[in-house]
Amino acid sequence: MIITKINRIKENLLNNKNGITLNFNGNIENKKDGFYISISNIKAKRINYLIKKTLNIRNTAFKEINNLFLGGWNNGTHYFLNLTLYVKNKEKAIYLGKLFKQQAIFNIKKQDCIYLK
Repeated sequence: MIITKINRIKENLLNNKNGITLNFNGNIENKKDGFYISISNIKAKRINYLIKKTLNIRNTAFKEINNLFLGGWNNGTHYFLNLTLYVKNKEKAIYLGKLFKQQAIFNIKKQDCIYLK
């Protein structure tokens, strides 16, 4: 079962270079509105290592959080896979983005980043 999840996450990450949000079963998450906020910044050249490391962090520190997802992309050299919170409220999203020292949060409805100062 774990291998299936890892393979699904890997396949989706490889096939969506510009970015994708997944649930922890490796399936694509299709929210229509709200905001995504990364709470981790994990990158690696080896995709299997990246997936296992990210899932381990989730399972040891964030397992009880219901609105947590995987946000991933690749730039051709490195793979990025972050733990990503989903919230509906823009002010709360901005607050959390700053709390987790992120450069931006993602506006799902507009499919655009809101850069934080």
